[in-house]
Formats: sequence, structure tokens, C-alpha cells
Amino acid sequence: MTGQLEATFRRRFPAGPVVEADLRIPVDTFHVTVLFGPSGAGKSTLLRVLAGLERPESGTIRFGDETWCDTGRGIWLPPQQRDIGLMFQEYALFPHLSVAENVAFGIARLPAPERQSRLEEALKSFDLTDLRDRYPHQVSGGQQQRIALARTLIRRPRLLLLDEPLSALDGPLRNELQGELRRYLVRHQVPVLLVTHDPTEAANLGDDVAVMDQGTIRQRGPLPEVFQSPCGVEVARIVGMDTILPGTVVDRRDGRVTVDTAGVRWTVAAADEREMSRNVHLCFRAEDVRVRKETATRDDAENAHVGRIERISSDGPMTRIEIRSSVTLSALLTKGAVRELSVAVGDNVRFDVPAAVIRPIDRME
Repeated sequence: MTGQLEATFRRRFPAGPVVEADLRIPVDTFHVTVLFGPSGAGKSTLLRVLAGLERPESGTIRFGDETWCDTGRGIWLPPQQRDIGLMFQEYALFPHLSVAENVAFGIARLPAPERQSRLEEALKSFDLTDLRDRYPHQVSGGQQQRIALARTLIRRPRLLLLDEPLSALDGPLRNELQGELRRYLVRHQVPVLLVTHDPTEAANLGDDVAVMDQGTIRQRGPLPEVFQSPCGVEVARIVGMDTILPGTVVDRRDGRVTVDTAGVRWTVAAADEREMSRNVHLCFRAEDVRVRKETATRDDAENAHVGRIERISSDGPMTRIEIRSSVTLSALLTKGAVRELSVAVGDNVRFDVPAAVIRPIDRME
């Protein structure tokens, strides 16, 4: 076994996008690969083809030394022969079956002693023993998730496919259960391919990430690397770079590059300033923008500028402030910080962005 799932295929829809997959993930050890991107990017389609629920028009899928799909040779392995687990966002629990009966549903053909042994092990592993006789409507959303995951893993699959596993839950509960889900996955040591469009969920659950947009994987690699250093503007938008400014390099020296964006100059950290193109996009996140009241005191902060507040809006537990100078950018502050700042639309404020968090991306112009 080569230790990899390798999928290169094309799936076309009559009234939708063409999904062109080119994916390689490790399967000989525990590893969570996140398939990340906006709704409609083709993530769930890729998952369904890997599961054997949809056929591609062309391509190959190999799991280690096994060939699951090779359209050129007429090979197509049905879902039941791939020995994988698939869990959808709806959980699809049977309302008329108890928790124990739901968990054991996928192993009904096993001999009774082994079936009972696996059931007890799964109930204990997922902290469901005390809930075994209840029904799905009698347990919480988080407990329903654990039931669905236990039912999927009790079959001991070689690969686990999770399609938006937390999206059916409300925001606070979803955030709370991310750490719990990761712990259960680590405990069971099954390699995972997980679909999500939530960057926090991706960061809390994943090891590697493949960013998908319009049916194509745009960038893949270790999650921190991809989220911090996107390869292009579209990937930068997808991974949450709130501000993207076109600019021109005007100075290079001592590991620093100065970039002009419509009259606003920024200092950017560069490992080798000579390799940076003259024309770039500067990208940074709203949470990295620091905002202060405008004062007469000299401001020595790096990349410090003055701008006017154009909009203040709620963004979940945070507050988003849109600031306009000769460019427009967003800052994300806690509600307490905004109260302390005591500013309103129309006020001038000082803002700055540390050079180390600004990501330059070459632009072809």
C-alpha cells in the first residue's frame, strides 16, 4: 500500500460547474485533510465521487494499491466495496430506533457476539452508554452528532468522509463541539477528509487543507501555511483575507519592502525583498487591523495611517468597522474594544497593520 488516496477525475453537471479533482491525501496514518471553499465550489460532489455515489466522466481514483475507478479501463468499485465511512450534515438518524440500535445499524450482518462487543465499545468510546435506550428526539444536537459518528466508525472504515458535520448545529454549539469532534477523531485514528466552508472549523479540525473554488482545487498544503500565505487573490478571499489592495513596490531594503496602494504606503516584511514582483496585491485580515482614536500625539506604530469610519456593523460576537482613507479596509474588534474606543460613523481614527501579517501576492499586470 502506497499510503495515499489519489483522485484525478472530471465530473460535469448539465446545469452546474465542472468539478475537476486533483487530490492526494495520506491514508496510512491518522490525518485530517480539510476540503475548504465556498458553497457551490464542488466540495460535496468530490466527496460523493470518492464514496462511489456518483461516477465521473473521466479519471482515476486509487486507494493505496487498489483502483477504485479508472474510466479508461472500465473499472468502477461500488460504495460497499470501498470500505469507507461517510457522514452527511443531516446525520440521518432513524427516529424509530434507539441510540443503541442506530449505532449498531451498520453491523447487523456480523455474528451476534462480535456485534454486541463492537456496540458496547462504540457506546463507551463516544460517551453514549447512558443514552443507549433513548431515541434521537430525546437527545441534544451534539449527542446526535456523536451517535452518527459512532454509527459510521463502528464499521471500522479505512477512510472517513465528513460532509459539513457541524453545520446542522447553531453557532455557539457548533463552536463548542469542534474541539470535541477533533478529540473523537484522534481517538479513533482513522484518516479523514472533511468538507467545510467555515474557516474556524477548518482551523480547529484540520491538519492539511485543499482550497476549492469553481470545481477546482486552487491550493493545498499544511493548514497554517495555506491560510497565512494564499497563492493568489481568489484563494486569499476564500481563506478570509478581508482587505486586498493592488499596489506597486517603491522601495526594497534590509528585509523590508515599501508598497504604494493609491497613495497609502505600507511596509511589508520580506525574506528576500529582491524576489518580490513590482506589482503586487497586499492582503491582510480584519482582526490584524489595530484602531485607535485620532490624537495629536505622534504615532510611531508601523504602517500607521488616518482614516474615516464609513460603517460599523455587528459580525457575530465581534464588531466590524469599515475605514476609508484613499483605500478602504475592514477592522474587526471585540464589542468591548469598540465601547472603549467610543467612536461613530464619520469619526476619524488612526489604524495600523503590523508588517509581519501583511501578505504580498504577485499580480499579473
